[in-house]
Amino acid sequence: MTLTTNNLEKNDQINNIKNQFTEQSWFESIDIQELSYNSLPSEGFSILEHYGVVAIDGKQAKTLLQGQLTQEMDEITTKHSSLACFCNPQGRIISLFRLVMTSDEAYLAIMPISVVGIFIENLKKYAVFYQVNINDLSNNFIILGQYLKKEAKTTFNQQQIHHESFSINVSPQGLRSVTILRLENTTPIIDELHSNQAVLYAQQDWQICENLEGLPGIDGSASEKFLPHHINLTDLSAVSFTKGCYTGQEIIARMQYRAKIKKRARLLLVNAESDSFSISDEQHKLVGEIVSFARLNTSQVLVLAIINDELIAQQTPTISIKTENGPILKILEIPYTVLSNQQDE
Repeated sequence: MTLTTNNLEKNDQINNIKNQFTEQSWFESIDIQELSYNSLPSEGFSILEHYGVVAIDGKQAKTLLQGQLTQEMDEITTKHSSLACFCNPQGRIISLFRLVMTSDEAYLAIMPISVVGIFIENLKKYAVFYQVNINDLSNNFIILGQYLKKEAKTTFNQQQIHHESFSINVSPQGLRSVTILRLENTTPIIDELHSNQAVLYAQQDWQICENLEGLPGIDGSASEKFLPHHINLTDLSAVSFTKGCYTGQEIIARMQYRAKIKKRARLLLVNAESDSFSISDEQHKLVGEIVSFARLNTSQVLVLAIINDELIAQQTPTISIKTENGPILKILEIPYTVLSNQQDE
């Protein structure tokens, strides 16, 4: 595949799309106290400029990835995508991404652009032993996030080809998809959006939806910080416990079979005027580790944070967990079951 040497052409394409639509924000019309995963927009799209694309291809691409990722590579097909982790030997996530098979021995990894370089640098340490190519193709693609009507929803992780572009359902409820557009092939999809009178929503709206559906993200600042169990990735089918060895597998398997998982990611609505905030108890002890957050307005933030199960169970109507700006307003449900591990330590 031809590599793009700069992002000028991509920026021009994105600006051209933006000029054809009027950007709106869907959640501004919603009562924040009623905000939930049931209140996602039912149509429209966002341009996901914060996503990058890494291509992994070659005769031994699948073999390399099978030995490095948490996902079983036989599960990744041209009709089925999946979340996957690339971890360090201590089981901590270097990068979390959506893996897309485009053809035999050819894959695209969709991840925050801030972690692309970290992912490539670390994967290439193992790739020297394989016939494989690893390239940053972020400038060759535009990523759209599309909000689906209920009657048009598909299955979580289902992958389709639409107008020669890859479309993957990324919503546990089946109500959102990501479309990967090659720069030279944006016109058919954009024309279709026009014909459907689609609304362009802000990129921040997509992040709000990601949080509402309990989907974690790992950017460059969070690389090698979290374990898969603690951010619910075992509940999102991003980790296989039946495949062979991979980097970090010993730690991750031990947590699954020999430990009781005491903390996991929860969704919180909090007061926070600054983007620099922490989650503590009434004694000012830190009790939450922030995974990702999306600002709703100048004073309220939607936060996905790792919190001890016992602390969640002990919450009262006055809620003892708080930030610097006061008590957490609400603990929100997410649309999948956070499984409890009952094994003894």
